Amino acid sequence: MANALTYVELNPVTKTQEKVDFKWICPYSSRIAEHQAGILNSYGVSIVVLLDNGNFNYQLQEHCENIKELNYSFTKITNLHSTLLGIFDGNVRISNARFDELVYETIKCYIQARQPQSMKLTFDQIRPGTWRNGKKRKQVSGCGDGTVIVTGDISGDNKRFCDLGYELAEHLEKELDYIFDDDFERKFPTLWSTLGYFDYYEDFLISNSMCEAFQTMKSLGISYEVKKLNCVRYHQRTLQNMVCYREPITLYDNI
Repeated sequence: MANALTYVELNPVTKTQEKVDFKWICPYSSRIAEHQAGILNSYGVSIVVLLDNGNFNYQLQEHCENIKELNYSFTKITNLHSTLLGIFDGNVRISNARFDELVYETIKCYIQARQPQSMKLTFDQIRPGTWRNGKKRKQVSGCGDGTVIVTGDISGDNKRFCDLGYELAEHLEKELDYIFDDDFERKFPTLWSTLGYFDYYEDFLISNSMCEAFQTMKSLGISYEVKKLNCVRYHQRTLQNMVCYREPITLYDNI
């Protein structure tokens, strides 16, 4: 019998909890290396938290080394980040200099008016990323897409972070309706950061050692204090060689 990993996550369409099972990791079929590191048609723009604190990265490093030792060509992402809101994806939604300026100023004014406080994000587990397909974004049965992600429960400051992303999307759609369609929103109802991906030449069943490794990463409690948001331009979803646009947008002290 194949090894299986089981998790509960929020469906990106229905926003309701659902169980996802993993028996296969499918970097070949999902073309994950091309998706993560491939060059986009145009640069993308996102509002992100750059997880560049040394202690945060240090706490994740041992787990990443254990994943590398599974020998499925795990590639760690160097610019770790958590996306608050994806603005332009570089393929379907294309940006330009004027759009970037309008979006940045609109978000900055919103933050200054609302004064959201700084947050402490907590990441609880490292796990395979779900391979979802089709308009209903259903999981391809039993399959991971080849990414490895670190996620956090949607409660406390984690929920405030996600809610701020949804609020910003709604505000942008309202204020800049000549740029954004009515269905513009935050892409996933979760807190996550992509740690890396398997750049392997074929799909593979989850082995005993992989199952055991991920089972040990289900209760982490690694935190990161968010004091600023960065608007970044990028040509790869890994944010390799990204450029920060204008100055960071500062959140307010949590007094």
